[in-house]
Amino acid sequence: MKNSVLLINARTDTGIPAYIPSGLCSIAAVLRENGVECGILDRTVDFTDMKEVMRRRDAAIYGISVLTGPVILDAIETSKAIKANNPDAIVVWGGLHPTICPESVLNEGCVDYIVRGEGEYPMLDLCEHFFHKRGELSQIQNLGYRVDGRQVLNPMRPWIDLETLPLPAWDMLTMENYFLTKHYAYRAVNLNTSRGCPHRCSFCYNEAVNKRKWRGVSAKRVVEMIEYMQKHHGVDGVFFHEDNFDVSRKRMTEFCNLLLEKGIKIHWEHFSRVGYVTEERLALEKKAGCAVISYGIESGSDEVLDEMAKDQTVEDVLKVVPIWEKIGIKVAVSIMIGYPDQTVEEVEKSLSLVEKIKPFHVSPTMFNPYPGTPLFDQVVQRGLFQFPTRLEDQGKIYSLWNFDLNLSHIPKAYLQQISSRYDFQNLTNELCGYFRYRNFAGLWRVFRHKVNLKLIKTFLLGVLARISPKKPAASATT
Repeated sequence: MKNSVLLINARTDTGIPAYIPSGLCSIAAVLRENGVECGILDRTVDFTDMKEVMRRRDAAIYGISVLTGPVILDAIETSKAIKANNPDAIVVWGGLHPTICPESVLNEGCVDYIVRGEGEYPMLDLCEHFFHKRGELSQIQNLGYRVDGRQVLNPMRPWIDLETLPLPAWDMLTMENYFLTKHYAYRAVNLNTSRGCPHRCSFCYNEAVNKRKWRGVSAKRVVEMIEYMQKHHGVDGVFFHEDNFDVSRKRMTEFCNLLLEKGIKIHWEHFSRVGYVTEERLALEKKAGCAVISYGIESGSDEVLDEMAKDQTVEDVLKVVPIWEKIGIKVAVSIMIGYPDQTVEEVEKSLSLVEKIKPFHVSPTMFNPYPGTPLFDQVVQRGLFQFPTRLEDQGKIYSLWNFDLNLSHIPKAYLQQISSRYDFQNLTNELCGYFRYRNFAGLWRVFRHKVNLKLIKTFLLGVLARISPKKPAASATT
């Protein structure tokens, strides 16, 4: 067993192409910079049996990144496989779920340690402790562990200055597995340039985990990341996969101007908020290559928006529609369905608002009461939801499309119909986008890799939802 680290991205159902595991790439870069031998195994794209993985590379420490959701099940299976093949191996869980549910994770016997919050330097300190006998476990901030059956959670360390981190260790990945095909790009990748969000949406984990704080690397660093991807991988598109890319207007302006000054040809998209929209801002973004901006409009009901602590109104959304139309950047929106006590009338208001916006893409997100969010506390206190205590059960209940976890007054079948309706609309809009951008190579790649029975089913269900919508009676309940 070597003094090395294998960082593992627990498997989701996305398959290839997948999103780059940005957090693990950042941790790996810090470890390597400090002389720690490490590697990355992304189980989303690599289906090698863990016994064979460990035969090829028998590390001393295995760090597994775990979100809240079905990925927990794969993380448990992977941890058990590691322990079965090498009982002396050290298993560390990091990521969102160990951060918000540390007790549940530490109750799992196959997990030795957890890292809450940012993992770069706690993992480095853990390596120093085990590989070089430096420091005590009690001194490693963000670390959680067991002592004589008692759980210990060490104090949290201050936020990292992201600008001081090395570039992520993308070279440890087989990048061909991560080239996303977008209507605006043949070889797009996801990048992460910030952490956190300053807003207080009651369905989101950010307030508990990031304390409503947003931090981003400089505009110069963002451009450096794009230049690396273009030089080494011929990337022509970027999806900024982070909560709010443009919180800092100054950074966004500098970023766009740098792209224009350097003559960098790249199409890109990002998440934003309606309150950030100005005509000047969007015009500059489009000039610099922005193709799509995604907004969480969430609901067409001001009452529901207030309950969500969204800090925006329906009127706020309608006010910016003319700007979107004038500038011509494609707009994607998300709406929340299955929200606690949501009625048919309220979800119809959301659908009506979507029709007024006429977005390029619509994501009808099924509400999940995630631990660490204000809404989680509310639904638990009201007896609407019972949080599983067993880690495995937590992995089974959370899913973006678990229509059985429906806390609204809307029939499950109607929520499913809404989802199918927008799946069909998104698919047709996306296909049209390929033609508008003359991205025929990308279109061919989509047909080669994505046309399957699931896609055909999505298409047919969407057609049915369009031609014979079955709106339930207003008084219908689940």
